[in-house]
Amino acid sequence: MGKHKFAIEDQEYEVEVGTRQGTRVPVTVNGRAFDVELKSAAATMAIRSVRPAPGPAAGSVAPAPVAAPVAAPPPAATTASNGGGAGSIRAPMAGLVLAVKVKVGDAVEVGTEVLVLEAMKMENAIITDTAGTVSAIHVQAQQTVNQGDVMVEIG
Repeated sequence: MGKHKFAIEDQEYEVEVGTRQGTRVPVTVNGRAFDVELKSAAATMAIRSVRPAPGPAAGSVAPAPVAAPVAAPPPAATTASNGGGAGSIRAPMAGLVLAVKVKVGDAVEVGTEVLVLEAMKMENAIITDTAGTVSAIHVQAQQTVNQGDVMVEIG
């Protein structure tokens, strides 16, 4: 997928992320290979190392141990609240709608998962930060959306 440089607590890391195969992704951190398993929860994505590759050859210097990367929670859906619980849930990023979890007329509370959006091969739970009743759904499964597109309205 690409090579990246990260600085974490003043320590620099060179990270190469391979092509995802199911829930597994090959990741190389400072020359050390890991087989990473993707785990998801409703509103967060965690990445943990499950099997490091064989160590460095004899006589070479091993890189310092590196904690498995943990992705930040995906951005919550942006909701334009106008006071009475009404608002529009907009796509926080461009992606593919994988599933719509609500239907028109459903009552939703703050934190309700309304749909699942795939972006950069990651599934992102889109949740509402507004309570109310679903008044309109503007997307369906397998539809592509652009950042900022209105996906669900809550009245």
